[in-house]
Amino acid sequence: MPEKLWLYGGAGLLALISLLIKAFGIPNILAPYPLPFLIVIFSGGKYVFPFITPILYIFVLKLFSNSKHFAKMIIILILGFAILNYIFFQNAWDLGVKYQSLQYAQFVAMENIIGFLLALTLAVMGHIKKSRRLVLSANLVLFALLSWCAFPYLGEVL
Repeated sequence: MPEKLWLYGGAGLLALISLLIKAFGIPNILAPYPLPFLIVIFSGGKYVFPFITPILYIFVLKLFSNSKHFAKMIIILILGFAILNYIFFQNAWDLGVKYQSLQYAQFVAMENIIGFLLALTLAVMGHIKKSRRLVLSANLVLFALLSWCAFPYLGEVL
C-alpha cells in the first residue's frame, strides 16, 4: 500500500471513528467515550475532536516513519500508552463500577486489553519480520484505540 494511502487513508479512518463516537449518544460498550473527547467537548471544542487523533497520527508518521528505528518507536508508543491506560483504569475503576456497572467496566477494559495486545503483536511481528506494513498497521491500531476506547470515561452517565 502506498505511503500516502497509509497517511491520509489512516487519518480519514481515525476521523470517521471519532465522528461515529458522537453518533452513539451516551457512552456505551461499543463507544466508550475516550477521556480526551470529553475534555475537548467540555472546553467548547466539539468540532475539533474528530481531528485530534488524525493530526497526531500524521505527526507520528511524518516524524518517525523514515527512521530505521520506526518499529521500535511504535512499540515504545504502544507500551507507553498501554501503561498509562492501565494506570488510568486503576484510578477510575471504582467510578466505572459505581456509575456504569461492573460488566461495563470489564467489557471496556477487555476492549482495551485486546486492542493494545493486537497493536503490540503487530508492531513486534513487524519488527521481527522487518515488515513496514505490519508496523504501519500497529500504528493505525494504536491511534484507532486512542480515538475509540483508550482512557474511557467511566463516570456518571452523561
